[in-house]
Amino acid sequence: IVTCAIWLRHFRRNSQAPPSMRRIYYQRVSWFAPVLGVTALASLFSPRVFPVAKFLQTQFEAISLASFGSILFLLLAADVTEGGSSKDNRSVATLIMKALNKDGPKPHFAVPPFGCCFKKCMPVHYLKPSQVLLSRTFVKQYMITA
Repeated sequence: IVTCAIWLRHFRRNSQAPPSMRRIYYQRVSWFAPVLGVTALASLFSPRVFPVAKFLQTQFEAISLASFGSILFLLLAADVTEGGSSKDNRSVATLIMKALNKDGPKPHFAVPPFGCCFKKCMPVHYLKPSQVLLSRTFVKQYMITA
């Protein structure tokens, strides 16, 4: 009940913001907590609804994950275009890649849960646009298969 009350307060506050893609993605992410809470509660009272509840939880998890990735790209795009000058005619994608690579080459794939074990073997490189798009494709693939 507390989860739904907090969600309702956030949802109302977010609905007052001007219409934008960021607002849509925020609303998609915000639906995850109440759906998870309500379906878990429904499973406690009626175990027969568990398969449907698990299905809904997985679907909302996938939608939230994809929306969260989109929010990160929107915030990154807003951040890199905010500091740019009017004479800068580079594309937003170029500015995003420059921002992602500003700390120099790194072993980008040496991350948990398994990649951190191979950190010494991972090559140090600049992040490429194709790798960013590939990661986005993997998230969409998870969203479809979940």
